[in-house]
Amino acid sequence: FLYADQQGNIGHYLSGRVPLRTQGDGLLPAPGWAATHEWVGAVPFEQMPHALNPKSGLIVSANNKIVADDFPCFLGKTWRTGFRARRIEAVLKGEMRNGNADDADQGGFSRIKAEKKAPNPTAVSPADCACLHLDFHSLPGQKFAQLLANHTPDTPEAQLAHQLLQAWDGWLGAESVGGAVYQVLLRQLTDLLLEPHLAEPLRHRLLGAGPHP
Repeated sequence: FLYADQQGNIGHYLSGRVPLRTQGDGLLPAPGWAATHEWVGAVPFEQMPHALNPKSGLIVSANNKIVADDFPCFLGKTWRTGFRARRIEAVLKGEMRNGNADDADQGGFSRIKAEKKAPNPTAVSPADCACLHLDFHSLPGQKFAQLLANHTPDTPEAQLAHQLLQAWDGWLGAESVGGAVYQVLLRQLTDLLLEPHLAEPLRHRLLGAGPHP
């Protein structure tokens, strides 16, 4: 859970009861007739991941992994990729550094708030942070475009699409031509990569009946 108060303190603490296992991580069935995978207790509350007033001045929680790989206790493997957390952190750090982040390439707070028609374009409020939950900027899309930067298309249509993608700033608003190219290309690439390797029932479940992943 996350914490903030009127004195400016912020913090977070991972709650829940995390088992300590003699071996294994609980992701696969274990031999219940043996004592080789028994629980030997739970992670003490004070050892659970937590922070109070970190030096960065902010705390971001977006289903991202919140511990380093060498954290001694297994907390799960269902973390998201971290793109959302990195995007939120970049926008908030820009706001803290500049007072009003307005980086056209990164789509700072002012662009997000303009898209959402926020009433005050220069101050950050809880409502503005809610706008960030609906941010249209795609870090995965930008990384995807970078991976194709040195690719040479072999048709005029593909060359135009490539140019639009390379000029794209990562914004997925309705007016973004580069964003449309990215979305269509991603869907087509997903089909091309997976469809030949999936039997029909599984293909339909994973890729759907329409042109979408």
